[in-house]
Amino acid sequence: MPPLMLTPEEIEAVLLGVQMVGKLGDQAITNAASDVIAKIESILPDHLLPFMTDPAVSLKPLEITPDLMFDNRPTRQAIREGRKMQLDYCAANGEVTHRIICPVLLGHEDGHCLLIAWCETRQAFRHFRTERILNLKILEQPIDVARLKLRQQWLRWRETELSQSRPTL
Repeated sequence: MPPLMLTPEEIEAVLLGVQMVGKLGDQAITNAASDVIAKIESILPDHLLPFMTDPAVSLKPLEITPDLMFDNRPTRQAIREGRKMQLDYCAANGEVTHRIICPVLLGHEDGHCLLIAWCETRQAFRHFRTERILNLKILEQPIDVARLKLRQQWLRWRETELSQSRPTL
């Protein structure tokens, strides 16, 4: 196999991406990103290694607070396998609710990880901040809708929500 031929800009883009992933608070994904860097370093030609070890770009260091740490491996597994989840969720007002959900996607926004799901309890799409999930269980019950179709339904719902919140000119 020929050596990996990345440009300096591509190497720096990968390094910035790994730094960004490291700020998400998901240790398994952070470890995976570090493994990717090690794999790239192991096959890069010698003349490109300085761009890995001494890049011209970096992100400002940011501490991840322990309350934002959440083990997302079970959630990603449920999404990949198309299985429902049961969770206890603490709302911003402190109310705890019990939910059965069909997970769609894990998203990240403003330093928070969001579990985007169809909530069977509310019969609507909901965004759950993962640091507010108190208990989580992957159920054996499969989601009745194909993964891609469920994601497309959420995207349509999201677009409708966004269009309704935009001011008219």
